[in-house]
Amino acid sequence: MRPIILLLLAMNFLQVNAQETVKINDIPKKSSSGEIYHVLKSDKSIKHGPYELHQYGRLAVTGQFTQGQKSGLWKEMDYSGHVLKSYHYQNDRRNGPYTEYYSEKGIITKAAGQFTEDKESGKWDFFNKDGTLHMSFDFDKRQVLHYSGERKSDTEWSILVDGDTLKVKLDKDPLLIGNEKALMAYIGKNIHYPEIVLENGIEGTVVIAFTIHSDGSCTDFRIVRDIGGGCGAEALRVLKLTANFWVPGEKFGEAVTTPMHVPVKFKMSR
Repeated sequence: MRPIILLLLAMNFLQVNAQETVKINDIPKKSSSGEIYHVLKSDKSIKHGPYELHQYGRLAVTGQFTQGQKSGLWKEMDYSGHVLKSYHYQNDRRNGPYTEYYSEKGIITKAAGQFTEDKESGKWDFFNKDGTLHMSFDFDKRQVLHYSGERKSDTEWSILVDGDTLKVKLDKDPLLIGNEKALMAYIGKNIHYPEIVLENGIEGTVVIAFTIHSDGSCTDFRIVRDIGGGCGAEALRVLKLTANFWVPGEKFGEAVTTPMHVPVKFKMSR
């Protein structure tokens, strides 16, 4: 019985993948950005086959669709055509190895790990630009395995203990998972200046507050200082994206709940 089932599955796989496709070039003549992809001839709303995203005259992303879902190996390239990121999709979700490179010819690894059902899983390594290991983190155990930086400072933290707020110096400060200066790099990469800010030259520092709990979860994201023009809302949006990537501070070997205040600067380029 089992060989028959396997044979039917194999025949079904061949039938699906042998379907005729049509190549679509969706790059407008007066534009250097757009997509090149394939669709089923029988249903042109379903992507099936190789996919390319072009931006400003360069190949930015390559991948594959199977019956309308992302599948197989996907790559993102920099302006010189070097690979920045490579990862795998299965049933439209990231599953499998992930590698990210610094833009220097795609040689120096920036991060390496594994995705399971679109979430980071297992051990991940994060490297400095010189190729040395900066941090290793186990996403399953929520545990720092290696950290090359200094996690202890002279900062006095307000920690929450049984509903009371205590001012103490921590043995280990809270930490954002990632590379050296990960928080600054993340904000710089993801922040988008609102149009009204650019038009009116609004500058200043927004402060976002939130709480890192002893289990690593983050809650109570809020704006505590704003400069207008939508800057506060934008900074809040970006900081919320980091919610699953914080390691709590420690005191006497125990994780503690710590309120955080993160400044986000908005400054016009001269």
